[in-house]
Amino acid sequence: MPLRRVCTAFFLGCALFAQANAKEGDPIGLIRMEGGGIRIEPLSGLAVEITKSTEGTDTDQLYAKVVRRTNDRALSDPSDVELHLTQRAELDHVWDRQTNEVAPSFRPSKESKKRSPNAMQITAAGGLIVVTVDGLKIAYASHTKLDEVAVKKIAGCDALIAQVPSSQLSPALSLAKKSNTKRLIVSSDAAIDGAVKHMGNTLAMIASTSEVSPDSVQIIQLGSQPIELPKELTQLIDAKEAACRASQAVFAPLAVQQMSFQPANGSHTPRWNAEHMMGRELLFFSQIYHAMDPAIPMMDLNPKQMPPDYRAKHPDWSGAEEAWQMQRVSAFTRRFAHLLVDLPLDKKAPDSRWTPRGLLKQMERHYGEHTANVKLKFKLPGWPAE
Repeated sequence: MPLRRVCTAFFLGCALFAQANAKEGDPIGLIRMEGGGIRIEPLSGLAVEITKSTEGTDTDQLYAKVVRRTNDRALSDPSDVELHLTQRAELDHVWDRQTNEVAPSFRPSKESKKRSPNAMQITAAGGLIVVTVDGLKIAYASHTKLDEVAVKKIAGCDALIAQVPSSQLSPALSLAKKSNTKRLIVSSDAAIDGAVKHMGNTLAMIASTSEVSPDSVQIIQLGSQPIELPKELTQLIDAKEAACRASQAVFAPLAVQQMSFQPANGSHTPRWNAEHMMGRELLFFSQIYHAMDPAIPMMDLNPKQMPPDYRAKHPDWSGAEEAWQMQRVSAFTRRFAHLLVDLPLDKKAPDSRWTPRGLLKQMERHYGEHTANVKLKFKLPGWPAE
């Protein structure tokens, strides 16, 4: 099985996918790519892209890429890993990154004893790739003639992506029922009775413990084109993200001791400011997204407001790790921003005290205000040299 590591140049405008604090029950984005493949984006930020290869003559060859990209080259040293998997190839690896470490790792499962909560396990065999992440098992099949061993690998999976022509939809459904799959995801091209036609190319999913009977497999038709955001909404999101990136650049160079610096004047540590900014954006947007799509839970990571009550969630995190956490939330907001498309910008959003415009403007100001406060701490007595 060929395996090559590819170093790529990062540039402004790419999405950051870096480890934060994802866990079982957090939402992932299942994104159909224009060429028909699938991109799996968990909150951890270590994405996986899977599609049929266009190289060679083997029609059952699969192509997978585990991806980590950043929009700020100062935050990380980029590296991607590309995998070309033939029908006969077998793989069992873990894609992961440990706290405060810049480089992610891609190792055989038997060599990955220490795993973070964000680890993605990737197995492949017989024209099939299975990704397990955040309590979800997602399978991608290039054909429907799987042997019994392969069927067992996908048993009870949360989603089976069948990259097959319309003529193979019936066998794909039979395979989903045989393996007790919860969701069968196909393209949106054909007319399928009883299928849910999902607008756009991004589907939110969370882990579920509910059992599914073979007769209740949900068929989802997922398009390959994203829902286009209105120009005004895009501009508001862009401005909010620019303020977040500017804030990340201030936190990224700080050491653990500097992040935990407690000013003698009783004000907050730099770490509180990072947690607070990240937590407000995550809570306010997840509230709106949850109202629009229950598959996205409300997520509240806000720290206590008053300095005496504050307890750091991750006192061992460096400034770069806290900056990645902020960017992870920024990526979450962008990933599901299509849920804002039909909401009036100046009317309160469902289950929120904010209008979309008001929230995006406030988050832009919020990053600037708190970052300015943190920069003032660098001049206070006792500020650690490193």
